[in-house]
This record gives sequence, C-alpha cells and structure tokens, in this order.
Amino acid sequence: MSKTASKMRQDTKIVVSTEVEETRESSRESEISNPNDEIAVTYIFSRLQRQYEIWTELAEANACVFVAERVPTPAEIDDQWIRTYDWILSRSLLDESFRGDLETLIGYYSDSDEGTDGVDGQINALMETISTGIPSHASVPGSPPDVYATPQNAYEREVERARARRTARNQYLRCRRRLRRHIFDNILHYCRAIWSAEDPQQRLLRFSKISVASQWSFIGRPSAEGVYVGVWAPSVGGLAKLSDLINPAGPIGFAGNYAVYYLKQNGRYPEIDDAVGYLRLPYTDHTAVGRVISSADPTVSVVVTVSPNRLGAGEYILEVASDGSGGLVCNISMLDTLSVDVDSSGVASTDVYYDTLSSIPIDGVGATVRFHGLRVVLSVAEGSLLSAGDRFRVEVFVHPRLEDPEVRSIRFSQSSMSSDQEAEFYSPEVLSEFDEYFPAVRRAIGRLEMPPSSWEELDESVRNLVRERLPDYLVRKAHTRRFLLETNNVLLSRAVDPATSIEPFKSLHRYLDVLSAAADMEKKLIENRRYQARVDSDLLGDPDVEKVTVVAAASNAAGLAALDGLTDDPGSHDDVPGDGS
Repeated sequence: MSKTASKMRQDTKIVVSTEVEETRESSRESEISNPNDEIAVTYIFSRLQRQYEIWTELAEANACVFVAERVPTPAEIDDQWIRTYDWILSRSLLDESFRGDLETLIGYYSDSDEGTDGVDGQINALMETISTGIPSHASVPGSPPDVYATPQNAYEREVERARARRTARNQYLRCRRRLRRHIFDNILHYCRAIWSAEDPQQRLLRFSKISVASQWSFIGRPSAEGVYVGVWAPSVGGLAKLSDLINPAGPIGFAGNYAVYYLKQNGRYPEIDDAVGYLRLPYTDHTAVGRVISSADPTVSVVVTVSPNRLGAGEYILEVASDGSGGLVCNISMLDTLSVDVDSSGVASTDVYYDTLSSIPIDGVGATVRFHGLRVVLSVAEGSLLSAGDRFRVEVFVHPRLEDPEVRSIRFSQSSMSSDQEAEFYSPEVLSEFDEYFPAVRRAIGRLEMPPSSWEELDESVRNLVRERLPDYLVRKAHTRRFLLETNNVLLSRAVDPATSIEPFKSLHRYLDVLSAAADMEKKLIENRRYQARVDSDLLGDPDVEKVTVVAAASNAAGLAALDGLTDDPGSHDDVPGDGS
C-alpha cells in the first residue's frame, strides 16, 4: 500500500506603489543698464521701513501667590536625574550644541566598570595558556592546522571591543562633564521648564499636602508724613491648604525659584481678602474733595491733591485759629468714630467724633498744608486774607477703578502753570497729541465750531479737561517707544553724477552735432512757413520738382505746376487746362 500526500500552496501578492514628485522653481531677474556712456549713474536699492509706536499703561492689578520650589543641589544632578527629565531638557536646551552631549549621556549605560579598560579575563587566560604535547601531523598530507588562529582572532576582536569601550567611555565622560556644568550654570532655567511641565492636577495634589497661614493681622507704624502704614503678618492658629488658595491655571511666571500663581479669592478667608485689599490700595483711584464750611471771605477756595503714599479714605476738618500772638494756625482734626443711635421712637441720631492731629502755622494770604499724604492749598483772592474761624472740610474717597501710582505722583508733585507757561507748553503739536491719546478731549474739541489752532482759542471747560489729563499725558510720553521694522517693499532710486566721463574731442563732436541738428530744424521751419504761404496763395504745385514740361495749358494751371504764370494756348478752350506733365 502506498500513500501519497500532496500539498499545494499558491501565494499572490500585488504591490502597487505610486510616487509623485513635483518640483517647481521660479526666479525673476531684472537687469538695469545705462546706455549713456557720458554720465555715470548709481542705482540705489532701499528697503522701506515702517515706524511703530508702543506704549505701556496699567491694565490690571492682580493678587498673586509666590510658591517656593526646591532647587536640586549639584550633587543631586547626576546621570539618573538627567535621564529622568531628559524629555524636558531636550525641549528647553539653551543651545543646540548640547544636544549631542545629552543624547550621548542618555544612550550610554554601564552597569559595572569591570572590563571597560582591558581585555576580558577569560580571553586573556586563554592566550596565556601554553599547550604541550602537540601531536605530530607529519604523516598527514597537506599543511598542518594552525591551532593558534582561533584564540588569536578572538583575542584581537576582544582588544578592538576594549578599545571601543574605552573610546565610548571617554566620550561619555567628556559629554557628562560639559552637560552637567551647563545645567549647573542655568539651573533655574531648566528647573522652571520642569515645574511648568508638571500636570496641573498632579500639582494640586502635591499642594494639597502643604498648609499655609490663612489668618493675617495688620501691624502698623506711623510714617514721616503721619500716614499710618505697616505690613500684614500671619497669625498663629489659622491654616489652609495651598491648593485652596491658588488658581490651578498656572504658573503665570517665575521669580527666582518662586512659582507665581493667581490668588483664588472666593470669600472663604476674609483676613486674606482684607490684606489683598490693603495691598491693592496703591493702584486704586484716590479722589480728594475740599469744601469751605464757613469763611468771612467768599473768595476763599480749597484745592486738595493726594500723594502716592496716601492709602485709604478719610475725612478731616481744617479750622483757622489765632495763635495768641497775632498769627494764625490751622488746626487739623480727623474723623475718629461715627456712631448711630436709635431712640425708642425710632429716630436715629448720629454722633461724629474728631481727633485733633496737629496745629500748623499759616500765613493769612494763603497757605499750603501737608498732612497724612495730602496737600491742601488754601487760597484767597488778591487783597483778601484768611481769618480766624474759617473752617474747611477735606474728604478722601477710594474708587475701585485702577490708577497708576506714577500718575498720582506726577499730579502731586507738579505745580500749577501760569497763563504764559500754559500757552507755551500747550502748543498745537501737544494739543494734537492730546486729541489722539484721549477720546474725552477729542470729543470736547469736536463739539467746538472750529478746530482750535492754539491754547487761547480753547474755552475754559476744554482747558480744565486738558489740565486734568496732563499727568496721564506725561506718563504716556515717558513710556512710549518708537521703533522701525523693515518691510519687503523695495524702492529703487538713482544718483546721477554731475561730472562727465567722455573725452574732450568726442564732447566737441557732440556739440557740433547738436548745432547741425539745430540748423536742420531751423531750415525745416522755414520750409514749412514757405509751404504754408503757397497754400494760403492757392499755389498747390510742388516747388521741389526739378523739371516741369507744359504741352498746352491754360493760364490758371500755373499754380498746379508751381510756375509764376502761363500764356494761354490759342488752340485750347477757354478756362480748360490742357494736358501736362
């Protein structure tokens, strides 16, 4: 019995490969030539530039939290630390020359230094073994086998491997030293990259294990001007998780090894909100209003200016009194308490208490009083005086809108200008900048019948508005920068040399050619005048024909032949011109 097994297999494989490659290259060239060999021309290519103006202004004031992050010591920045953050270091390298060092350090692994500097011990022992009792192969035809070839080849290969290992290790050590030195010198840059790459949720989990103070108290101290300033310090007892105080969308920046986050203000910690409100005061609008309570002279006025050191609202009473020796002093009192009592009938009564701060000597013709970050100017008209019993009220209001501290500083330090100084300072150029910078000024000027060309043509309401915006104008001018950027627009200009480079005899020949051309033109003008005179005289013959033969013609054909006159042919018909050529 025979059994036959057969197996058939058929594979079909179809590979369709399509590759399209399209290359397009376009170039445009233009050539400029000067066909005039007499005058030299220089062609100048210029790239047009655009001028931009950038200014900075206070946009917002945010409360931030500074969180200190740990910076590793140089001993901690080893190979393992670099391999742990290699994907972050690769993205944030300050110079591409260190990329090869980083790749070398990442790709080099050595569990042990054994055998890296020499030949493998087993191969070395094999080569040092001396074999004895080698059998004789004299009776065997052919060449005897080389019993040392295999160990020798193995030894040579091992020597090459050892040399390659030493080379790789030396390169690794050089790259390691160079890269670590670079990381040491720029540790903050790479640490910030590592901190920024942390997952936000993982960061919140890490911050949830950190507790910070949630209760803060104000520790004040009087300043030189009498303004009560101080600092907010943490109090013992209140703690909160750091993750509950920061906005998880961050960090928004770094300061040293501090990561900066927005403060999360949700009303859970009122002490922190009070501290933040106090810190925000220098960036809020402080408006001071002065009013005359009573005065013997109706021309007395009060002007109050707030200094940058003033923080918070307040109310003051200024009273002019006699100092007992014929002079005047200004007694300053500050609102201390304000209490409201309601009696049994439901009628409310308010009690106001003022504390006397100081007494400042003043002059009867006017005075400038400084206290608590305020400058109060008591002014009277010419020929008038302050008198004892004059009372004034000064109120300071804090508005939630932002105000640049530099604007307040300029407003406090600047002095009022005279009419001549204002006319000189507010030139048409300055007024045009006010119109450009401030929409309120632009609208006020636009309501005028005619655009003003000088300071004197403005009405008093517009002048007061311009005076009010002067500090903002000065701040903007101080923080405005102009710079140029090149564009792709090219401008071609030419500079013609006033001197000539042609030889003298060629220049003389050209001069004669010009005279000849001028004479030819004069001749043609005369010829044209002669032709016009003949046409006007009805002489239509061509005077430039050299020969004219008249066989028979009437006298009126003389004009056609450009002749002065013809005698009538007796055989011709009257007034019928004969054939002629």
